[in-house]
Amino acid sequence: KPRSPDDGPVCQRPHPIPRWGHVCKPGVKPWSEYKNPRGRPKTICTAGRACPRPECNDYGNTDPTFHALVGHGVRGGIQQFQCQACGRQLSSRLGTALYRLRTPACNVAQILTAFNLGLSVAEVQVLFGHSDATLRTWLTRAGRHAEKVHQHFFRHLSLGYLQFDELYTTLRDKAHDLWVWVAFDPKPKLIPAVGLGPRTQDMAHALLHTVVTTLAPGCVPVCTSDGLNLYFYALTAHFGAW
Repeated sequence: KPRSPDDGPVCQRPHPIPRWGHVCKPGVKPWSEYKNPRGRPKTICTAGRACPRPECNDYGNTDPTFHALVGHGVRGGIQQFQCQACGRQLSSRLGTALYRLRTPACNVAQILTAFNLGLSVAEVQVLFGHSDATLRTWLTRAGRHAEKVHQHFFRHLSLGYLQFDELYTTLRDKAHDLWVWVAFDPKPKLIPAVGLGPRTQDMAHALLHTVVTTLAPGCVPVCTSDGLNLYFYALTAHFGAW
């Protein structure tokens, strides 16, 4: 029997409220309308950045024509900003994988490139001299930031064909058995969704739910799989009509 969105546990969760972007609190005017006209004109672009203080009227607003962010000097080679509405100072690295790291960005980039090329933690430790805990922390932070970048750019995609498959893998001499769920477009080699978990119906629903959030409204691609029945219930729950 086909399923409905009510059968997917992931679909029942409320969608997160966007906290970044051109967020405007009710009754708040742009900073340019009530700031003091005297003073030095703004020379540093602050587009894409927002005040991180929830109590501030400009919290989450990344519009440079609205918020009150201005440049506030350079500290340790890193650009600093200040919100003139509340006085909060913030680093240009806020929200990135390099936030609060004292190691130069070029060194961190070389280490992450080595991981991307397939080197193990032990090999990178011998090459660059950093401790095991430090390397794993950087790798974890880079992975979480890459996931945020993926969620930001992989939206409103118009894909005509998707393949679904599961890959079985083990970690630490079969101490952990994992299934890697993959949805990909074979023509441009685009992977809009990846899942890690058991081979269950809930994981199939979660994978399809992620795919639907990346597709453009009304886009229904041709889907093929290895014949796993779990995909039928997940596909009919998200693309079916009643």
